[in-house]
Amino acid sequence: MFHPDSIRADPFIPPVVFTRLERPGTQGAGREQATVVDLAARQHVTLSYEDRVFSLDFAALSYRAPEKNRYAYKLDGVTGPWIDLGTEHRLTFTGLSPGAYTLRVRGSNSDGVWNEAGATLRMTITPPWWRTAWAYTVYVLLALAALYGARRYELNRSRLKNRLAVEHATAEKLRELDQVKSRFFANLSHEFRTPLTLIVGPLQRLLETGSRGTPDELATQHRMMLRNARRLQRLINQILDLSRLEAGHMTLHARAQDLNAFVLAVVRAMTPLAERERVTLTGPAPSLCVVAFDAEHMEKVLGNLLSNALKFTPAGGRVDVTMEQAGTVVEIAVRDTGIGLSAEQVPHVFDRFYQADASSTRRYEGTGIGLALVKELVELHGGTVQAESVVGLGSTFRVLLPLGEAVRAPGMAPPPRIEDDDVYPAAHPAEESDALEGQPSGDGALRETTTDGPTAREDDEPQPDRTTVLIVDDNADVRAYLRSLLEPTYRVHDAGDGVEGLERARALLPDLIIADVMMPRLDGFGLSRALKEDPMLAGVPVILLTARAGVEDEVEGLETGADQYVRKPFEPSVLLAQVENLLAQRERLRNYFRQEAGLVEKPEAPSSSSPFEARLHECIEAHLDDSLFSVEMLADEMALSPSQLRRRMKEELHQTPNELIRHLRLQRAATLLREGAGTISEIAFAAGFNSLHYFSRTYRAHFGISPSEHLRQGSDY
Repeated sequence: MFHPDSIRADPFIPPVVFTRLERPGTQGAGREQATVVDLAARQHVTLSYEDRVFSLDFAALSYRAPEKNRYAYKLDGVTGPWIDLGTEHRLTFTGLSPGAYTLRVRGSNSDGVWNEAGATLRMTITPPWWRTAWAYTVYVLLALAALYGARRYELNRSRLKNRLAVEHATAEKLRELDQVKSRFFANLSHEFRTPLTLIVGPLQRLLETGSRGTPDELATQHRMMLRNARRLQRLINQILDLSRLEAGHMTLHARAQDLNAFVLAVVRAMTPLAERERVTLTGPAPSLCVVAFDAEHMEKVLGNLLSNALKFTPAGGRVDVTMEQAGTVVEIAVRDTGIGLSAEQVPHVFDRFYQADASSTRRYEGTGIGLALVKELVELHGGTVQAESVVGLGSTFRVLLPLGEAVRAPGMAPPPRIEDDDVYPAAHPAEESDALEGQPSGDGALRETTTDGPTAREDDEPQPDRTTVLIVDDNADVRAYLRSLLEPTYRVHDAGDGVEGLERARALLPDLIIADVMMPRLDGFGLSRALKEDPMLAGVPVILLTARAGVEDEVEGLETGADQYVRKPFEPSVLLAQVENLLAQRERLRNYFRQEAGLVEKPEAPSSSSPFEARLHECIEAHLDDSLFSVEMLADEMALSPSQLRRRMKEELHQTPNELIRHLRLQRAATLLREGAGTISEIAFAAGFNSLHYFSRTYRAHFGISPSEHLRQGSDY
């Protein structure tokens, strides 16, 4: 029995405590068991990032009906509002990230009286070592080190790149310098060998003939030898002058002299050259102009400038020399109406060995030291030299010298008497060269400047039917000398450059061509190639006459198809023998081809035919109907390489493999046509031609008659 009014709710507010922490282990015999931590006296617990799962137990200390006690919790910063757990007094956490957490739990007794303050437990989950502050410090340091390393690498790479660029630029400069030196020595060799040819050759002829000939002929030879001997002397003097200037050994013997009278004397000495060039040459107006200068050096300066101006001024032009005084300076100006220089070339005209055109087709000879010597000598006088030029309008060279006393000093040397043959350089427009050399004139025509030899166009007059030889050389003296050698035996024509030579060859169809290598517009190598590519001129023997004595030059010349490569200076008798041999071989080949074609009665095969030649014919005739039969296949049949086959055929037969194959195919076609063995197309294919047009054109070029005319007329070709 009880009184219901005596039953009251329990007002006790139960304290809430955390009782334990459990980290589950691996269950089973011999395995790790769960770890339990008593939390009765703890307000903070530290866990590892490896504790991915753990449980917390807590309790409300109300014992009247503990099974009815209720609980709620929240995890600051994670769960938000309170979460009701009911009567469950355990929390299990899974996968909490490393960091600091605060867990709050409140509880109630069985009558629902809550402890709002509850219990608080601070939890710290330690991160792995790679996420600690020390680790991040190391990361920052490593990142900084990587950035520093990358920057250092980039700087080193940039320095290396710059060093390589400098080394490459230095190597390029050295290579360019080496090329300049090579060109200089090649041109120097040419400059020496050409006059040596014109000295040694005539001397040998005079010795061999015992000075026979008319007085005029002997005088012509003597003047040519003297002119070229002086040319060699001046070239050597120029080189020695540059060497002394570079070494600082050039001395200046300056005396107070009348510069105006000196300039007039030099201009008078150059007047005969200007008249031969058909160029108007004027000097300064007479006046007194006292300047301290070295007459010998100033003669070289003015002589170079005037010779240069006359050389590059076309016929009908003019060269004016003027003098002006401005304060303490006197200016000598040499103006011409010549071909001029481009704006890119003007800054380099006084550079040593500089040539505007260094190719083998340059128009004028020389070494490129003339204007360099002018600059050095003028600066030795304490003056300066300037250049102005416009392409097609002409050039102006100004020499500025410090002015001396205004009156004639006592004992002042009188103006020198300068003879035509003594002026520097002498009266020959192609003897000295400088930065202007190689420039083409407006009309591309060459002027013949030597009048001592037979350079007139005598070859246009009717002459007896003799063997024709064409001489192609830009040096008028060389042409005159070769004419004197060949005209007693052959009909001689000449041309002044490669382009003119090719045109005259096509017009004249000469029996032999002698060509220089270094010529304007088209050099000897280009001329030889063009001749060998022309069906009408492919069989004409070519002799390359040159001062380029290197083995590689000779190989290049022979590879163009030239028959002989003759170096200057040459023996006249040897050259004549080579001409005779080449013409005789050509005549023998011509007769042989005519016999093979049936144009003349074919004699028995000469007993002197070599086994090589017989084997060659046998191999070709066995494959005449094969249009794919090539030089390489023929070389295989002959057990030779293609280059060996070509060289051996050139030596023994003076024919290339292609020429012989084509010749034998044409002979087969002529025989079939003569026998009426089929139509022209059938005969062409039977002879190994796979193009009827090519067959007809080649047949006409070889026999002078087309296949259809041959077949129609029944001619015995």
